[in-house]
Amino acid sequence: MQMYGTPVANYNWTKDLEPLSQKALKEMAFVVNGILSGELAHYQGAWHKIVKDKEGYPCGTAHCVAGWCELLGKRADKQKKSFFKVPTTIPVDKIDYFFGNDNLPERLYDGFEDTRDAADYARERWGMTSREANAMFAGDNSKQQLKSFLNRFEKGLRITYNYGW
Repeated sequence: MQMYGTPVANYNWTKDLEPLSQKALKEMAFVVNGILSGELAHYQGAWHKIVKDKEGYPCGTAHCVAGWCELLGKRADKQKKSFFKVPTTIPVDKIDYFFGNDNLPERLYDGFEDTRDAADYARERWGMTSREANAMFAGDNSKQQLKSFLNRFEKGLRITYNYGW
């Protein structure tokens, strides 16, 4: 299996910080396991991406880990429903996209007043440090790396710094 990005073991993992909350871990596990099982369409290279069918027509959306957290979290909060009960099939015509450039990342504007980008939203919702969010949400992480991050967070481990930072 090919791995991309920084190997998860190369981060400085510690128990010096409080573990992530049980709520955050349950949501993170729901997203990561949904990605691994194929239930949640995944594309780690962008927060939100329109998926096309064989003929090239838009047929849905794919999201990275932070993108799924943002989408499910905002919909759950707005509808006052559980994060886990939110429908995960989102019609393309119900989502407006603003495509940015290298200096202005894509943001999902779906009718909610909170317009933080996906990484900031997920970092705050799950109580992660900036370093943890940067590491886990990196666009070149493989699905197995995402699972490895989840496994370490579930063991109460946290990232304090990365080599070279």
